[in-house]
Amino acid sequence: MLKPQVLDALNKQIQHEFSNSYTYLAAAAYFEDQVYPGFAAYFRKQAGEEHEHGMKIYQHVLDLNAKPTLGAIEAPKADFPTPLDALKFVHALERKTTAMIHALYDLATRENDLPTRGMLEWFVKEQVEEEKWTDEFVTTGERVGSHTGAWYMFDHHVSKKAKGE
Repeated sequence: MLKPQVLDALNKQIQHEFSNSYTYLAAAAYFEDQVYPGFAAYFRKQAGEEHEHGMKIYQHVLDLNAKPTLGAIEAPKADFPTPLDALKFVHALERKTTAMIHALYDLATRENDLPTRGMLEWFVKEQVEEEKWTDEFVTTGERVGSHTGAWYMFDHHVSKKAKGE
């Protein structure tokens, strides 16, 4: 049985994960508009992964005979001054997600909620990957600077990552 404060925190995390999905979809639309199809494809893929993350927590709540409560999702930021600003935005978003997952893990530990803590171990590992790729994208974007041709080369590289190559 989930304790009320753990259930509340899980519901907030579900909402955050679905919001992340929506944010990645908005970022994909931004990159489509800027004619960076590789980034657009990558961020569409990330939108799907974030939705899966939300569903994983949603199912965990159901599996523990509790009811998920879905909150409103605000419209995401959809325009950025530069592609680098978009990359920095999602990097900050992933850092926020990591902090939330760690806080949720700590709460589950304090409340001796072993099933939730076990489920969250997957998320702890996942966030290492999420911060790694966003950090790499930001670092590369900073190196590319304002060189349009280099951004198209970077986009081509990201396109391959989106396809799993």
